[in-house]
Amino acid sequence: GAAPSSGPGSEVPPPAARDTKKDRTEDLLNYSLLFFGLPAAAAAFPELVSGVKAGGDGSKELLLALLVLKRVYVYGLSLFAVNVAATRGARDSPQLGQRVRDLTSEILYGTASFGEAAA
Repeated sequence: GAAPSSGPGSEVPPPAARDTKKDRTEDLLNYSLLFFGLPAAAAAFPELVSGVKAGGDGSKELLLALLVLKRVYVYGLSLFAVNVAATRGARDSPQLGQRVRDLTSEILYGTASFGEAAA
């Protein structure tokens, strides 16, 4: 198939209509995990740290649990950030990348976009 052109006469079809109820449900789930799930997991950190500092028979197991929980917590934060960025990116116009390239070219190299001469 032919690649779509980016000239002035080319038309890019609009993004598919969003299923707003489904999107709201997904957003609610994502933000609920961020504001309730991750703080609940973080509440376990002080208990694990005090158990590791106290020493004793189970301190090695508590240290392992602390290290695993920290790893899961950091991965959870990064997964949430990537998910939010991907969700927002999917809603952007397909022409966004071309607009960003045109703006960058104009700023860095003084070239005007859309065939206009730079002043």
